[in-house]
Amino acid sequence: MKFSLLCLFLVANSLPLLAQSTTIQYLSGTDKDHTVAWDFYCSGGRKSGNWTKIPVPSNWEQQGFGAYNYGHDRNKATEQGQYRYEFSTRKVQDKKVFIVFEGAMTDTEVKINGRVAGPIHQGGFYRFKYDITDLVKSDGKNLLEVTVSKNSADGSVNRAERGGDFWVFGGIYRPVYLEIVPRSFIDRVAVDARADGSIVVDAYPQNVGEGTTIEAQVETLKGKAVGRPFMVKVDAAQDRISFKGNIEKPLLWNAEFPNLYQVSLTLKNKNGVVHRVKQRFGFRTVELRKNDGLYVNGVKVVLKGSNRHSFWPESGRTLSHEIQLQDVRLMKEMNMNAVRMSHYPPDQDFLDVCDSLGLYVIDELTGWQAKYDTPVGRKLVKELVVRDVNHPSILFWANGNEGGWNTDLDNDYDLYDLQKRTVIHPWANFNGANTKHYPDYNYIVKSVETEKDVFFPTEFMHGLYDGGAGAGLDDFWGMMQKHPHGAGGFIWGFLDESVVRTDKNGEYDSDGNHAPDGIVGPHREKEASFYTVKEIWSPVYINPQPINDGFDGKIAVENRYSFTSLNQCRFSWSLVKFPSATDKSLKPKVIQSGTPLVPNLAPGQKGMLDLRLPQSWKQSDALYLTAYGPEKEELFSWSWAIKNPAASVKHAAASSRAKVQSQDMGASLVITSDGIQYHFDKKSGFIEKVVKPQATISLSGGPVLAGVTAELKQFGGTTVGDEYVVRAEYEGDGSLKTKWTFKAGEPVKLEYQTTQSGDADFMGISFNYPEAKITGMKWLGLGPYRVWKNRLKGQKFGVWHKEYNNSITGETWGYPEFKGYHGEVNWVVVENKESPFTVYTDNKEMYFHMLHPEREKSVLNNNVNPAFPSGNLGFLHGISAIGTKFQGASAMGPQSQKNHSDGEPFSGTLWFDFGR
Repeated sequence: MKFSLLCLFLVANSLPLLAQSTTIQYLSGTDKDHTVAWDFYCSGGRKSGNWTKIPVPSNWEQQGFGAYNYGHDRNKATEQGQYRYEFSTRKVQDKKVFIVFEGAMTDTEVKINGRVAGPIHQGGFYRFKYDITDLVKSDGKNLLEVTVSKNSADGSVNRAERGGDFWVFGGIYRPVYLEIVPRSFIDRVAVDARADGSIVVDAYPQNVGEGTTIEAQVETLKGKAVGRPFMVKVDAAQDRISFKGNIEKPLLWNAEFPNLYQVSLTLKNKNGVVHRVKQRFGFRTVELRKNDGLYVNGVKVVLKGSNRHSFWPESGRTLSHEIQLQDVRLMKEMNMNAVRMSHYPPDQDFLDVCDSLGLYVIDELTGWQAKYDTPVGRKLVKELVVRDVNHPSILFWANGNEGGWNTDLDNDYDLYDLQKRTVIHPWANFNGANTKHYPDYNYIVKSVETEKDVFFPTEFMHGLYDGGAGAGLDDFWGMMQKHPHGAGGFIWGFLDESVVRTDKNGEYDSDGNHAPDGIVGPHREKEASFYTVKEIWSPVYINPQPINDGFDGKIAVENRYSFTSLNQCRFSWSLVKFPSATDKSLKPKVIQSGTPLVPNLAPGQKGMLDLRLPQSWKQSDALYLTAYGPEKEELFSWSWAIKNPAASVKHAAASSRAKVQSQDMGASLVITSDGIQYHFDKKSGFIEKVVKPQATISLSGGPVLAGVTAELKQFGGTTVGDEYVVRAEYEGDGSLKTKWTFKAGEPVKLEYQTTQSGDADFMGISFNYPEAKITGMKWLGLGPYRVWKNRLKGQKFGVWHKEYNNSITGETWGYPEFKGYHGEVNWVVVENKESPFTVYTDNKEMYFHMLHPEREKSVLNNNVNPAFPSGNLGFLHGISAIGTKFQGASAMGPQSQKNHSDGEPFSGTLWFDFGR
């Protein structure tokens, strides 16, 4: 690569080895796991009125001090925290010393050795610093005193920050450190490096004299020079020096290939090197082309993101590098390429990770439906942009949220941003971007037809409890893909913001239904939607269709990457056989595996993936196909059932050949087969129990037509050859015909036919079994999570097992949840305290309903509480969809509509094996 100077001159000599870098001396710890104890006094609430110790950084509520508040609380605690810490500095003569606070909530007064360091800082999410050169002692001890007021003296700060829909804490929750530099130094650097190789660097020297120069060198992150160094003379009156140049064919930064460089700037005077700083950056160009789309490096991109709070349940907003890394990796694992900072700037480290691993970022000034006043807002915009300006991951600045924008600040961002990023107003049409919040499906359809602005909702698919997020996303995303000016969207939200309350014996608190909105739990437990999003947003997109006898081994594939060709990815397939219902193992046996013939598809292209399967593929139970990205990361693993579910039934056959017997007991009909008695209630026609020699199985109340009123019209039993048949017919709002067949040595067979007309939440038959006696389930079908009608994607076909739990999504996090609908169930073993029994099906699209999920404690409405049959074990061919916090399922698109029937009959067969 070659660096050509457009102004100034090249320097060929090498730099001296005596460069002085900025010295960082931490006074606090660096994160939640590495803290330093400071003296602390809390003015009110818990543990108040006495000097004690507190770890720094931390939110003081999580250390047992003060009182908790959620932003919506009308009456908020107003305690102050007073901090004291003694520190020493060495070798600071002829140096400048700054004290830096990465974040303190909310108003912060700082004293050094009893003297005020500067004006009280207002605003809880921003880096600020004071020049304490004249206050600090270069020898001996220094006393740092900090007073942090939880509520600000500026009412607009409280309204913008502490009235939002999130937890509001107090304390010095991000690191505090000294920044020690020479008297002449480079205060900060701003870089604008474009995809064409052009680069502008602004350096801000301080206290320089005559004969001072700044030399610059673009480098790889390992320090290898890229091009030749260049130099500019510095006028003592200048506080900003600008360089312009060009790099030939730099490696560009984007979310798929996050290539980074650094620029090393060296301040020199006649005596040699004075100060050196390094700044990471990436070459990339971002354009929001009005009436067109979002472009990165000249390529149209679609944002697939979520909204992320900086949060950990035990430590509040005090995090660690491991958490920042974990969160970005989880987003990438979901095939996300973007994240919105909600609703404040994150830790600097999080943005560093986004730069390194590749995520597009919306960085946001706080303002949750309320704005900062202009004087304080101007200061905070500067602090936000100056800190974050060089992160290539940041595409947009968000000036507040949902009306919380002060329009007087819109133009301030450009004052400090060399790159002149677009400023957006999340939820509004502004600056050529429509960021509408929580559109329903019809809004998306209309937007596709009429929208002129670039469309990317900065909040959609609200993930309250188990609703939203992945549920309904398939329809939304399919329509958004058709948008001529679409640029993607951001799911609300990434995580459940459930704090561990130190005043309630460690109880998790989501402030009712305000905060359990995540795709992952507070400790990043994965909900089912995690995998749904992963499949729908896979950059290698496959929409699985059922495999039939005419399958030729070729699968339609679409390259939804922006910068990656399909042949940069890797694929593998395997043909498997599953263990039977009676086997202890869950693991499938791989019969054969291989790699497909991968077409060379450019981004946006569609083609066919030739799996090159063997002719014997039909002998297997299922086909698995996995796609891997350029970094060998798994994008998704798709699965297809091959055999009809009825093929599994033969594994359940018993060896007994005893004659089937029947006995009329007056109110009941009892059938005895293979030593097992089956009791039918003659009044209802339902099975009422199954009696084995050593156990009674409490299966009862069915089969009943789920959700439909129908009365018994006919019931009776008869011998047919060596079989005994029990028939029942029901009529009413729908009809049900059942036929039980008992034959020695074989599982009991239930054939049924249903008819009903109109729309219904669910369709099929159900039974009852006492929940208190159920201990677990094992099944062959989609798993391991439950499904909804509008959230079928993301699961894998296989043999799964779950112990009974009563987990509530977003409240208890024992995933996968036990109760609910399960998809493509071929067979299921109902484990219980009496005697396990197995039910086999004959339909690849059979849903199994296991019990009724418990209603959330703080449920807002019925949007996220879909309907279930009154019975608690169901075999269904239609199930319920789920909505979001703001929309019922009916507003979420085609897959979210109720099941419809025009009265055509549905026939199904089940086999019951009680002999295990």
